[in-house]
Amino acid sequence: MVTDPARFGLAGAADAVRAAFPMVGAWWLLFTIPCLFWVRDEKPAAAPAAGGAPKAGWREFRATLHEVRKYRPLVWFLLAYWLYIDGVNTVIRMAVDYGLSLGFPQQSLIAALLITQFVGFPPALAFGWLGRRHRRAHRHLHRDRHLCGDVRRGLPDERTVAHFYAARLP
Repeated sequence: MVTDPARFGLAGAADAVRAAFPMVGAWWLLFTIPCLFWVRDEKPAAAPAAGGAPKAGWREFRATLHEVRKYRPLVWFLLAYWLYIDGVNTVIRMAVDYGLSLGFPQQSLIAALLITQFVGFPPALAFGWLGRRHRRAHRHLHRDRHLCGDVRRGLPDERTVAHFYAARLP
């Protein structure tokens, strides 16, 4: 929609972004409705006093941290996920910055990010399935995926949009 606003009857990219916000809101609403009807929350014992709500919130936060420390694998998972997602965001930002420095239009960079998401999703599911099915192969799958990345880095320079897209493939 942002890359070709005329196809959707919009005047420009700014109108496309403005139209995207309500669409995203409708998407979230669509998936929130089942939660509202089928997920039951516990009733609070008693509401804190008006001035005591921040203090009660911090007390509850400290209690949650104390509980989380009891589950060492959870702590490691949260730390690993935090580092992983920070790495993903860094790669995205650097790829966009690199593309901009090569003079690629914004639409091409958006397309490259979308290609990465849509092309990378099925192999991620396949690697997970294969890893569960063949425990011993899990190590090799991980190694092979990195090997594919090393081979891909040997592509010719990325001065064209096509090479830039090819380098984003898993």
